[in-house]
Amino acid sequence: MVHRLAVDERLYAVKEFFWTMDEGAASREAAFRDLAASAGVRSPMNLRGVDGDYLQPLPESAGGRMVRLYSWVEGAPVDPDDPATAARLGELLGRLHGLAAPASGETDPWYEVVPEESEWEEITRAAAAAGEDWAPLLRHSLRAIIDLARWVKPIPEHERIMCHLDVQPSNVLADEAGLILLDWDDAGPGSPARELASVLLGWHVRDGVVNRAGVLRTLSAYRRAAGRAVVGDEQMFAMSAATLLNYVAVQARLRLDPDADPLHRENARAELTSALARFPSRRVYTDLLSVVSGEG
Repeated sequence: MVHRLAVDERLYAVKEFFWTMDEGAASREAAFRDLAASAGVRSPMNLRGVDGDYLQPLPESAGGRMVRLYSWVEGAPVDPDDPATAARLGELLGRLHGLAAPASGETDPWYEVVPEESEWEEITRAAAAAGEDWAPLLRHSLRAIIDLARWVKPIPEHERIMCHLDVQPSNVLADEAGLILLDWDDAGPGSPARELASVLLGWHVRDGVVNRAGVLRTLSAYRRAAGRAVVGDEQMFAMSAATLLNYVAVQARLRLDPDADPLHRENARAELTSALARFPSRRVYTDLLSVVSGEG
């Protein structure tokens, strides 16, 4: 949750975390963000607390959670279908990857480990037994889920560089000067090719249809901005597959947990219904690969 804070006519963003945070990870993310800023990638500034740390605990009377302070930035939501946005997106990602910043810290398993086939079958049985309305959707998607899971392998060590790992439309603002990249909390070691593939999927595929023109504009700008990653085969979709599958699994387990907060369980039901109803077919990936292969 992000709060807008005004102090002596200056504006700040205060991000409140509802999960465990690590100062070492925050420092690595801040260093990567600052390096990217030196290459022209615009984003809110990281601000330290009075003790020099980025993470600061709230008083127990205010909830006791960890918060971080950033400069406030103004901007409008982006339109992924805008040709100018597609080009600016490619430039932004190309500048990030062109840094080839050495990987620092451990790679989050979220991006390269997914549940085993037996776990998916167990979740499917439990959902059906509980009479969940999303259970038929999960059963229908089970074969696609298992097929997709086979693409998810650990990132080869030589491919790992620092990546943002969450370049989605909701984390980008636009103003007259271009794009502003938000939410660097997931930044860490990743594969630039897998991140590029994930970005193309997230920005240029709607209802199973690939926006060919948008993909080519993004790729062209990416190359001009020194982006060197290549999406060569289905293995490059491993990051996108891992994040999708892990998200579905986490929401399913939350929904099936009788001890979880009722509001969280209800939100999980809605998220599952939405995600499973839009679960991508293999054709989406092959269509996107076909467009990428002809980018030149």
